[in-house]
Amino acid sequence: MENKIKELEKAKENVKWLLENDGSADMHGIAYWAERVEILREEIKKVI
Repeated sequence: MENKIKELEKAKENVKWLLENDGSADMHGIAYWAERVEILREEIKKVI
């Protein structure tokens, strides 16, 4: 569970970084990390 939470935090940080740094962000990168956030949230919800 702890690993899932750490991975979720990293994914959220990556989405935030991509959004704040428009010049280097592409939609594929943002979509990938946003999807990872949603998947991890669902996995954590199931455990809780």
